[in-house]
Amino acid sequence: MKAVQFSVHVICVFSFVKLVQAVNTLQQGYSNLQYGQRLENAMINSYGEFSFLDCVKECLVTTRCKSINYFKGANYCETNYEDKASAVDKFTTKTGWVYSERTHWPEELTKPCSQSSCADNEKCQVNRYSESQTVSCVISDCGLPSVSGLNLSTTQEWDAIGVNRAMHVRCMEGRSQFGSERLVCQPTGQWQIKILCMDRAWFQFENHIYHFFDDYFRTWTEANDSCGRLGAYFAEINTLEEKQWLTQKLPKMGQLGPFYYHDIWTCKVMIGGIDPGIEETRKFTQPVDCTNTNFIWRMIVCEQDLP
Repeated sequence: MKAVQFSVHVICVFSFVKLVQAVNTLQQGYSNLQYGQRLENAMINSYGEFSFLDCVKECLVTTRCKSINYFKGANYCETNYEDKASAVDKFTTKTGWVYSERTHWPEELTKPCSQSSCADNEKCQVNRYSESQTVSCVISDCGLPSVSGLNLSTTQEWDAIGVNRAMHVRCMEGRSQFGSERLVCQPTGQWQIKILCMDRAWFQFENHIYHFFDDYFRTWTEANDSCGRLGAYFAEINTLEEKQWLTQKLPKMGQLGPFYYHDIWTCKVMIGGIDPGIEETRKFTQPVDCTNTNFIWRMIVCEQDLP
């Protein structure tokens, strides 16, 4: 009987010690909470019906997460890819919100994920029905989009980089913008991007954009390469409407002699050329006619498909 009492006593003491250790472990996190504060425009994802500790744990298992926002009145959780130190300009005063940083909480809260090595755009999850509590890494977000010319300061309050979430962006000032401003994070961890930010003057017709080179090119290949360096190709005239639009657009591109406007030709491509000795334009109808000439190419039109 005494042995049983001793065992019960040992178990109770052990449980009490574990409880004290758990309380001490969480004390740092709770003591560093910042009430009435929120970090805006840096969201990975958001979750409803989450307890505060669930929110903390979600951050701890998400590699990119640095901090959380929590609204107790709605049990609403936001995980962030920034913290106050890295984005002080996004740190605001908001009634009802609580802000906390990842480094204030012990990784042990998420065992066995505390030992995982997931990539930057992944999070750890415990495999269900696994007796040994094995874990795996799943895609959590797409990171920040890295499209040239994007202005990420135009994002909206509820934008996020998590899977199936969206961001609203615009092109930097001075860039020509085409396509949709809404980017969607795919389950593959890649952004679905339908915006183009061009650093030159481009013009849109239907689902294509065009750039006009008013310059001299010694060879057809040199002219062709100029389009390639822009990620484009020689404009291909596929419809009467496209030809009419280009015909109307060309005279507005620069101070070209009137003879350029009458001989707008195709060679699978839209291009203009000059015979150096005769000063006349030529109309070519086959690609081979373009590549085998000794003309100086005067104007070329590059085309690019919209995403």
